[in-house]
Amino acid sequence: MRKHLLLLSLGLSSIATQAQEYTGSSTTTTAKYFNKQGDIQPTAEGASYSEETELKEGNAATVRTFYISGKPRSVIFYEDLARHMVHGISEGWHENGNLSWHSEMQHGKPSGPYRNHYPSGQLHYEQNYADGKRQGELVVYYPDGRLKRREIYADNQRVNGTCYNPQGQEMPCYEFEVMPSFPGGQQALLQYIGQNTRYPGKALRRGVEGKVFVKFVVDTTGVVSNVRIDKGVDPLLDTEAVHVVKNLPRFEPGRQDGRPVPVYFTVPITFSINKSSLFRQKPRAGNQPASGL
Repeated sequence: MRKHLLLLSLGLSSIATQAQEYTGSSTTTTAKYFNKQGDIQPTAEGASYSEETELKEGNAATVRTFYISGKPRSVIFYEDLARHMVHGISEGWHENGNLSWHSEMQHGKPSGPYRNHYPSGQLHYEQNYADGKRQGELVVYYPDGRLKRREIYADNQRVNGTCYNPQGQEMPCYEFEVMPSFPGGQQALLQYIGQNTRYPGKALRRGVEGKVFVKFVVDTTGVVSNVRIDKGVDPLLDTEAVHVVKNLPRFEPGRQDGRPVPVYFTVPITFSINKSSLFRQKPRAGNQPASGL
C-alpha cells in the first residue's frame, strides 16, 4: 500500500510506576504476578512480586504490590488509571520493611517532596516539586549519611549546587538525573518508528485505526526490554507496534546520581488511514505498506 495512505504519530514520555489498562467503572479487585523484569507471570511460581488493582467508581483505582513473601512492596493511588494519573501520597518499601520511596502527586503532577531511601533506612535523596517542576532544594547522601550533593532549583532549572566526595571535599558536579537518549535524538527516534512501521494489510482492509500504547524499559545497558502493550486497539496493530519497539536500536542509558538505571517509557503510536487518499490514487501492485509521520 502506498505511503500516502498512512499517517502515524508518536509521542514519548517516561513513567515511574506500573499500571494496568482499565476501562469502565468497577469496585472489583484483580491480581497479577510479575517477574523481576516486570513481565506478567501466569502463576506465583517464579514471580518476584504480585500486584492487586482495586478498581473504584469512575476510573479511580488503588494499585498495591507485594513481595512473594507477602510483605507490602508499594501502594499507588490513581485518580484516573486509564490515563495513568496518580493523585495523593504513594509509597514503596524494601523487603526488610524499611521505606524505599515516598511520592506526593496532584492530578498526575509531582507536587511536594519525593524521598528515596537506602535499604538500611538512611535517606538517599530528597527533592521538592511544585506543579510538576523541581522547585527548591535537592539533597543527596552517601549510604553512611554523609552529604553528597546539595542543589537549588527554580522552575525546574538548577540555580546552583555543590557536590562532595566521600571525604567531604568539594568536587565537580554532574547532572543528577539523565534520561536515556536515542542515537540522533528524539527526532531520529520518530523517524525510525515512522520508517519501520507497516500498517497490517488486514487491519487496513477492515478500516481498523487507533492509538496503541507500548510500554518498555531502557535497561542499564541501553537495551530495550520488557516490551508489552499498555493499552491496545486491535491484535493486528498491537503486534506491529510491539514488533517495531522491540527492534529499536540501543539507547544511551539513563543515569541517576552517576549510576546507570533502568527507565520506563510509554510510546503511543497512532495508526490512522487517510481515507480521502484512497479515492484519489490506486496503490501500485506489490508495494508494501509504509508509514510516515
